[in-house]
Amino acid sequence: SLAKQHQAARLAPAEAAYSIRVIEQPVVLTKPVAPNRKLIVALSGVLGLFAGVFGALIAAFAEGRRQKGTA
Repeated sequence: SLAKQHQAARLAPAEAAYSIRVIEQPVVLTKPVAPNRKLIVALSGVLGLFAGVFGALIAAFAEGRRQKGTA
């Protein structure tokens, strides 16, 4: 019918604009992907150490300023 042809003509440009092209075929991995726990633990330890040292320096700086202000 004329209505179906009109609708098909209206949808044709939209279908062409959203076409998907496969660049390469997907590959199934042989082993499961998991987070590198050793790296995460090591980085967490180093970042925790830096955060602790930085916090201690800020606390010492604030304490020194507080003592200079009252003297």
